[in-house]
Amino acid sequence: MIPYRPDIDGLRAIAVLMVIFFHLDMLAMSGGFVGVDIFFVISGYLITSIIIKDLDTKSFSIARFYERRIRRILPALGVVMLFCIAVSYFLLFPDEFAYFGYSVFSMAVFGTNFLFWKESGYFEPEADMVPLLHTWSLSVEEQFYVLFPLLLILIFKYAKRWRAHLVSALLLLSFAACLWGGAHEKEAAIFYLLPARAWELLAGSVLALSFLPQLKARWLCNALGALGLGFVIYAGFGLNDEIVFPGWGALWPVLGSALLIYSAMNAQTIVARALSLKPVVFIGKISYSLYLWHWPLIVFYKYASPEPLTPAWKAALLGLSFVLAALSWRFVENPVRFGLKVSRKKLFAWAALGSLAFILIGLGIHFGKGLSWRFPEDVQTLSVAKIGAPELKKAQDLHFPGDSFRFGPQGKEPSFIVWGDSHAWAAASALSALADETARAGYLLQLGGCMPSLHKVERFKAECETQNQKAVEFIRDHPQIKRIILIGYWEAYQRELLKTTIEGKPEDADPFIYAMESVLQTLKELDKDVFIVMDAPVVGVKQLPLYLARAKYYGREVNIDMSLKRHLRKMEKLYAIFDELRAEYGFIQIFPHETLCQDGECPVMHDNHSLYYDNDHLSSYGAVYLKEAFRPLFE
Repeated sequence: MIPYRPDIDGLRAIAVLMVIFFHLDMLAMSGGFVGVDIFFVISGYLITSIIIKDLDTKSFSIARFYERRIRRILPALGVVMLFCIAVSYFLLFPDEFAYFGYSVFSMAVFGTNFLFWKESGYFEPEADMVPLLHTWSLSVEEQFYVLFPLLLILIFKYAKRWRAHLVSALLLLSFAACLWGGAHEKEAAIFYLLPARAWELLAGSVLALSFLPQLKARWLCNALGALGLGFVIYAGFGLNDEIVFPGWGALWPVLGSALLIYSAMNAQTIVARALSLKPVVFIGKISYSLYLWHWPLIVFYKYASPEPLTPAWKAALLGLSFVLAALSWRFVENPVRFGLKVSRKKLFAWAALGSLAFILIGLGIHFGKGLSWRFPEDVQTLSVAKIGAPELKKAQDLHFPGDSFRFGPQGKEPSFIVWGDSHAWAAASALSALADETARAGYLLQLGGCMPSLHKVERFKAECETQNQKAVEFIRDHPQIKRIILIGYWEAYQRELLKTTIEGKPEDADPFIYAMESVLQTLKELDKDVFIVMDAPVVGVKQLPLYLARAKYYGREVNIDMSLKRHLRKMEKLYAIFDELRAEYGFIQIFPHETLCQDGECPVMHDNHSLYYDNDHLSSYGAVYLKEAFRPLFE
């Protein structure tokens, strides 16, 4: 065995606390998600050290390596998964439970990172409501350890002298893939997938390969240790979840943790002594169980309670996480890891049977459509809200980065275009019904998160600029299309554009007005009739259908402030901007709240259906409910 280093357990403690404080929104830990990156570096260092030692002594065994991994990873993971299955059975509504079942199956084959990568689209399940979301990092790690030992065996056999150089080259290649993905807006891929994460594990591996010179001067060790700690602290408090990550920003936690490990290899630094304090080391020892337990507890609280996390509840969840982690470490992790006397063959058989059981349970839940019989039909109806108009056919003749659909009777010449973001798709069921009623044909051109603008906006994805340019080209090439309907989340864009750069914008120009004028001026020159659909009132609950269903099921009162006064107050600045633009460009505005809100209140449900898909998008039912608000678009 390699020598035990208590400071590395201390570093584990920092990593897990950063993650938990980030998830609980405590201590202003805006970059606490980098705790996972620290775990990767530690894992790469320790496990590579073990493999190298065994390879050097010609005692390495693949079977023994995986026996260690099974003893280390599976027992606590299995207990937490059983807990999640049991609680989810009683708590999650059918659609959510079906998705959860697939995540159980994915975890059983260590593939949750692939699941969450593929399901990271605009309208996919909210990340903070997925009980096993945090297991993506375990999947990345285990995928790495399927390949890496085999690679090291080959390197030791055929290129032992070049082992550090080859591993370093792989590190650089992975880091390059990470940067390339970030530059090409593959955020989900570089976050969840191994090729863009391997460099973090390999950073620890390079340390284990003794590639770097040994440090002998104590002052230098202390300086590098302090610098490493500074990098980690900066990452925890200085980064946030709005940046593309991993990427250049990931260098802070990776370099920081690597420096902390490297600086204490040959000397006990001041920082290493602090990390070796018994309370800190204990947190490090239970860090794996702590990581496993904390996230499901947070998610299940959010499911069970309609209220935001209060400081008291945050403290309670933190305390409960520690209690369960300590029990799990004492009675599950340690006994199986160090005390269970069972043959390797039996251990592998038990692991295989356990994995098979979780696979069957997960697939049973998934293909059983979330076992819908667990809840009354009216609660199920309320919990599920659809968005858009599934009956619309895609426009096969249009090739846009976003989605293109055709409204109205087939064979009829299109006379209008709906151009916008996901809010345009949210209104599609009403627009489709009105197009059929009035026998008018048209197109819907939409791309989520993209404001109609002809300027290059830094915070918008590259597809936005392409989508908008193609939309204008299409309008210009089809002079018979006279009516252009713009739909977007205008209030959000008005806020967001204050935080970004717009190419060519004069310093004193209002960013939102500058962005809107690029489209309005072009449409005016093309002599188009322009309609702009304004924002519907925004709900103060992120997942409204689930909130309403839980309130109905548990007999709670629906407590949501949806007053017309509140909406108008929020929109006051935006309306003033549109008044200024309308005076110049002469468009017509549509105000959904005029139809929705009666007697000063704006309802969120009707006839046991949620009018919203989430907090700001209308549901398909809600759009049809507000159909009369959109009728002037077709007159």
